[in-house]
Amino acid sequence: MEVFWEARSPEDELSYGSGDATKLGALTLGFATMVLASGGAAAQQAPAEEQAVLPPLEVTAKKKAVAKKKAVQKKAAPVAAAPAAPQPTEAQQVQQATDALTPSTGNTLQAGTGIGRLPGSVQDTPQVVNVIPEKQLREQNPTTVEQALRAVPGITVAIGEGGGGMNGDQFRIRGFEAKGDLYVDGLRDFGVYVRDSFATEEIDVIKGSSSETFGAGTTGGVVNLRQKTAHLGDATSIEFSIGTDNFYRGVIDVNKQINNTTAARAVGMYHSQDFADRDHIESERWGFLGSLAFGLNTDTTWTLNYLHQEGDRTPDFGVPMVLRPGATTGGLPVTELGVDRSNFYGIASDHDNTKVDMVTSHFRKDVSSAITFYNDTRLAFYDRDFATTVPGCSSGAVGTTTCASQFFAGLDPNVSNGGGNPTIIQNSWGIQNVASGVAKFRAFGLKHESVAGIDVFYQEDDRPGYSQFGRPSGTAGASAGAPIRDPGSFFYQYYPVKRNPVNDRSSDGTELGLFASDRVWLTNQLSILGGARWTTFDYNFQQPNAAPPLDASSTGNYWSPKASVIWEPTKSQTYYFSWSKSASPVGQFVTNATNPITLTVPQNAVEENETYEVGAKWSLLNNRLGLTAALFQVEKNGVVTPDPDTGDLIQTGESQRVRGFEVGLAGQLTKAWTANVGYTYLDSEVTGSTTPENIGNKIGGVPASSVSLWSTYNLSEELIQGPGKWTIGSGFIYQSQMFSISGSNTNAYVVPYTFSLDAMLSYELDGWRFAVNGYNLTDRVNYDQSFGSRATPSAGTSAVFTIGKKF
Repeated sequence: MEVFWEARSPEDELSYGSGDATKLGALTLGFATMVLASGGAAAQQAPAEEQAVLPPLEVTAKKKAVAKKKAVQKKAAPVAAAPAAPQPTEAQQVQQATDALTPSTGNTLQAGTGIGRLPGSVQDTPQVVNVIPEKQLREQNPTTVEQALRAVPGITVAIGEGGGGMNGDQFRIRGFEAKGDLYVDGLRDFGVYVRDSFATEEIDVIKGSSSETFGAGTTGGVVNLRQKTAHLGDATSIEFSIGTDNFYRGVIDVNKQINNTTAARAVGMYHSQDFADRDHIESERWGFLGSLAFGLNTDTTWTLNYLHQEGDRTPDFGVPMVLRPGATTGGLPVTELGVDRSNFYGIASDHDNTKVDMVTSHFRKDVSSAITFYNDTRLAFYDRDFATTVPGCSSGAVGTTTCASQFFAGLDPNVSNGGGNPTIIQNSWGIQNVASGVAKFRAFGLKHESVAGIDVFYQEDDRPGYSQFGRPSGTAGASAGAPIRDPGSFFYQYYPVKRNPVNDRSSDGTELGLFASDRVWLTNQLSILGGARWTTFDYNFQQPNAAPPLDASSTGNYWSPKASVIWEPTKSQTYYFSWSKSASPVGQFVTNATNPITLTVPQNAVEENETYEVGAKWSLLNNRLGLTAALFQVEKNGVVTPDPDTGDLIQTGESQRVRGFEVGLAGQLTKAWTANVGYTYLDSEVTGSTTPENIGNKIGGVPASSVSLWSTYNLSEELIQGPGKWTIGSGFIYQSQMFSISGSNTNAYVVPYTFSLDAMLSYELDGWRFAVNGYNLTDRVNYDQSFGSRATPSAGTSAVFTIGKKF
């Protein structure tokens, strides 16, 4: 067995990109020849110039010298051509493809995965990968990761369950929960907080089961944020924004090259805003990212990043959804029934204060020309102080005077304040290390690309109990909540928070995974990829002062296999079929669930997921434009879900299935016109349930159709003459109506369709950039999030003006 790919046939070189290397070598040789020729011409021309100023005697002597030199040149051997620049090794080629960001053309298929244990580009990866490139982030100007992900069809957002559970970034991909599937540079981000976008260079959504690469979960896919890192070359950018609804933001980014292989980078951010047409909702945060990189452009690199972010915001659990008395389906948000979208049912003491400290280390070593070793480590600490109000308006039995009954009778009833225990102090931390290797070699005449490694992490969560004292307990129609039509001054109530040991909770979890995969080229165009991961887990949860006390654990192990067949007739075409399985053990949500383990669910229960996908990827117009298409099916068995009100886990006994297809386009349509467009269709169904009447229902949080479009046009390319660059951009997102997420998928509540039209105009000159962005220009009442019988209205029409300077 040879551990390199040196001996290649001409067909091999064509298939694996060595043709491009040969062209580069020929170009280098030609350039060197031109330099030598021009140098010789200059040497011969110089004496002729001297002839006009030197005495005749010297001129004659100089002519003889020239003649003698020419005669010698005739007899001399030809000057050897300068050697071509050394070509990258196989390992370096793979690394360059993996690390690449989306090129200026906007063709996201040319971007790399950014993860060493997932080598290659998006074009090479046999599953759908949606990319939000840096250029689009700059143009759309989202301030949070959640806002940025609205540009990805097939992603929805949940508010979070009651009981002090999630309310930060909580996503669903292809209809399935992904709150544990958020990664930064391929490593877990354990915490519960709203992630600002200031430290993010690019966002990848890797769809389909990816447990072999990432571990537990990943039913519908994962979100991977590519963090800004230090790079060679000096660069500084300063950007300030001001907008409607008290919007203020500033970001400073400084990169400094220290020597030929070392660089440092620092990014600072401050942000503050209210939200259009949402009373009392405020958000303020600041953050810092520091990055050091050593050994850049060498065979050994080490990057060390430190992220700090603090946030202080008002959590928004939205407005109640109501059912008409006697109805079991068709419930709507009260804002669809005449209630003002600005109504907020919380109180002044509601808050969500978070602090994050995250250290990340990425080490890479090219052991040989075809073998690369990676070691990635993260240590992160998270603090959270959280109190919220969870509004509700139950319908109750026919004939009772519930909140919903009074509402439909035209009265102004009080909402109920549910949610179990909505006040928590949370201290969490986690550590993860992934050691992996990637090798390219030949065995038995076939080319291989193998990946193997070990992934281990530990996380811990401690929640000393607190409660708000003096606040009346809420039931449907009780006076504990605000009036549903006109909350008035109800917001200005404030209840003190006191220690309550009954609510003490603690949890921890350990997971160890061994993974390996091998891609084998049967021909230059046809390859197969197979891999598996074995994972063992141990999760624990304690509530020592409960009645009765709870001390539960979940332990076990599982396999996560995957297989793909990949056909690449040319470097710009990829066709594939992929199959994979993943698992989601009970207890895995250590930091982002109210009660990670409950006695009502078998403690060693594991959700099982299976995905089939067939797709195609094309890079067109000389790789300036990328097209993608895929058909897929995702199945989940043994569903476990949190109760919308208490946060306690429920094993519904359901089996769920989502079938769908996705198409996308990204890149340059013309030299001046770029676009990023995606459409996803999802057909969801409850295929099995212990409640027979729920079989055949739709899965909550799954819109049938989702469309995202963002397009820009460089007006200075053809239409506007003069200095600088004018760019206009516009786009929209659309999601068809969907049922709200519920514990048993009763399809009781409906979230109306979403449509938001955005636009941008910018002007750039001499490093300056001036831009204005408009959001939700039709001022439609949309809903950003939903869960159970609650939905959170989106902000109304807003605008932001930005001025920036690059040095």
